Amino acid sequence: MEKKERTRRNNRKIEFTFNREVLGILLAAFAGIMLCALGGFPMGSAGAFLRKVLTYALGVGAFLFPLYVMVLGFGYILNHEHLRFSKKFFTLLLFLVSVLSLWHMYKVPEGHELIPEYLMNGGGLLGGTIVFVLTKVVGRIGAVIVLVASALVSMVLSGKFSLRSPLLSAQDGVKEGAETVAQKWEDYQERRKKNHDSFYDQEKDDGSYARKPAAEKKPTLAERLKDKVTAAGNAPLLKFQKDQVGSGEPPRKFTITTAEDARSQEEPQWEAPGTEAQTTRLENAETGEVIPYEFPPLDLLNRDKPVNKKNFQAEIETQGGTIEQTLHDFGVNATLVNVTKGPSVTRYELEPAPGVKVNKIQNLSEDIALKLAVSSVRIEPIPGKAAIGIEVPARTSEPVSFRSIVDCPEVKSARGKLAIGLGKDISGHVVVADLTKMPHLLIAGSTGSGKSVCINTIICSLLYKAAPDEVKLILVDPKVVELTNYNGIPHLLTPVVTGPKQAASALHWAVVEMERRYSLFAKTQVRKIDDYNAQVQPGEKLPFIVVIIDELSDLMMVAAVDVEDAILRLAQKARAAGIHLILATQRPSVDVLTGTIKANIPSRIAFAVSSQIDSRTILDASGAEKLLGRGDMLFFPTGANKPIRVQGAYIADDELNRVVDFIKAEAIPTSYASEVTTQKLNGADSEKKEEGSEEDELFQDAVELVMATQQASSSMLQRKFRIGYTRAARLVDAMEEKGIIGPADGSKPRPLIMSPTTIKEKFFTKGLKQEGD
Repeated sequence: MEKKERTRRNNRKIEFTFNREVLGILLAAFAGIMLCALGGFPMGSAGAFLRKVLTYALGVGAFLFPLYVMVLGFGYILNHEHLRFSKKFFTLLLFLVSVLSLWHMYKVPEGHELIPEYLMNGGGLLGGTIVFVLTKVVGRIGAVIVLVASALVSMVLSGKFSLRSPLLSAQDGVKEGAETVAQKWEDYQERRKKNHDSFYDQEKDDGSYARKPAAEKKPTLAERLKDKVTAAGNAPLLKFQKDQVGSGEPPRKFTITTAEDARSQEEPQWEAPGTEAQTTRLENAETGEVIPYEFPPLDLLNRDKPVNKKNFQAEIETQGGTIEQTLHDFGVNATLVNVTKGPSVTRYELEPAPGVKVNKIQNLSEDIALKLAVSSVRIEPIPGKAAIGIEVPARTSEPVSFRSIVDCPEVKSARGKLAIGLGKDISGHVVVADLTKMPHLLIAGSTGSGKSVCINTIICSLLYKAAPDEVKLILVDPKVVELTNYNGIPHLLTPVVTGPKQAASALHWAVVEMERRYSLFAKTQVRKIDDYNAQVQPGEKLPFIVVIIDELSDLMMVAAVDVEDAILRLAQKARAAGIHLILATQRPSVDVLTGTIKANIPSRIAFAVSSQIDSRTILDASGAEKLLGRGDMLFFPTGANKPIRVQGAYIADDELNRVVDFIKAEAIPTSYASEVTTQKLNGADSEKKEEGSEEDELFQDAVELVMATQQASSSMLQRKFRIGYTRAARLVDAMEEKGIIGPADGSKPRPLIMSPTTIKEKFFTKGLKQEGD
């Protein structure tokens, strides 16, 4: 009886051992499936589900759970027993959870601990929950302290790590270092005493005694700024003046000198051509009659307002001290070396201490703006100087008049007929751009930032520099109200274009004119317009053509294909033919300023925009989001390393009307070229394609694709045919109208509802049919 009972127990033991081996194999297999799923191998829907669960639960620590299950399975197979929850197990678990939580704090922004999008790259739901609870209880810094302490505790409890040894070693190192420093200091003091005694004895023998020089007084901020506050052009010149010794007045003052006073001392005064108008001669191409053309005088423009001689010393000293103190509070050592007062901003030039990174100062822009109580500051290295410029908005800005730009020596001495005055930089120098060197210009900025005023100053600069037979204009104004007041001036090739289709025709005419000019250049064996005009008779000279588009986005919405194609061809080839583009838009998005347009128009002007993304779209760099508006711009010409900050010139509506009325009043016949706006576009059916997507050349290919996939979606057509969303959506709508596919059902693809046989009979036998057939 006892023998039977012992045999029964042995059989149960063997069965129990066998069951544990089976369980170990199953656990190891399950762990292998999880590891393969996490490794990206195709494991079906179950693998995808496991991968999602593990990554959301543990984040980057998702591999730890399958490894633990695999070790557990091998423990069942080899030892016929499971892993025991010993002290080492719990210390290891505590260490891994602490590290996982610290990683979650490092990767996930504060306040987003439990957002699903951040769980996979962080510590998962486990780490996120621990961080969320600790942050609510002890704060973020306290949570870091608790997690680091728990990791150290787990390492100490494991028995293989102790903080005592490294702390004792550090203590011994500090003691040895302190003793070494003390010994060297004593040796230095002893040597210094010996040298002093020997020097004293030598002076005593000579009958004289050496006096210790007085300690130099640390210069104040105002003294360091002495003769460092500079300006040029029409900005006020600020200079420090010393008062007489013994007077009861303050020891230092600012005196303000206008640019006219400084210019009268340094260089001879330019004659103002406002009273004596400049004239030239024009030859009527039809009658051969020579007509005198009179350039508009400067008297039509408003004079500069007198400079208010305000004492800027207190403001500059206060702001300079605040900037230095703010940098010092954040551990940045920098010295204020110069201040430049511009029309709308004041630039404080700082020389950083050795080892201070530029981006460390740039990252403090918001803190500096807060301390100065201004909207924003712009921080950039100054080209040509070992200094960093902090541009602070002026309390009261000084508008730059258009008359001061046209009347300056820089514009007068410019030889080219396409020289345009944009405004003044921070130093007060007039910024002059030459369209022949740009050769095209892109202008972008938000509404009200100064785009339209900039375009008016560019056009008026051309009117003041060039006669109608030297420069011709094509003005495109989809908004109708911006440029229509120029209608009637002899510089126009056609009346101001307002319709999108007429604008596309005008651009295509410019392309045809470019090709015609290149044919003339080939016949005369010249390479550019200047060489051609130098060889032909005066009546056969070709004028420069400037195409100005005030709002590019309106044209791109209606006739994107035709407009972009013409712009690209002109931007690539029209420079030598004397045709130049100026494009402006208030919507600097990538669907308006496409990559191909930006690549062929390197010169840019950015006005104030709302975001850094828009700034990068225009300039391929940030900075425009910190501009002040009202003509404050960043000018990035061809060949420049960094954009130049410019305060744009301002021309009022009454000034503009006076200039235009003066030119219209001259007895110069206005002859328009009617073919400019009636030029046929490439492809006779381009207009039809805009109106009816069913006639699109890709319609048949799109139907074949839908027949093959049994479904249709705009994204699928975009990927397969590499077309834009608008065209793909029109193709889908056309197929729905013809009954090929079903209606939209949310975000799901549209199903094919017409049989393939019917589709082939209806659409592929005789080509595409019209809806009414």
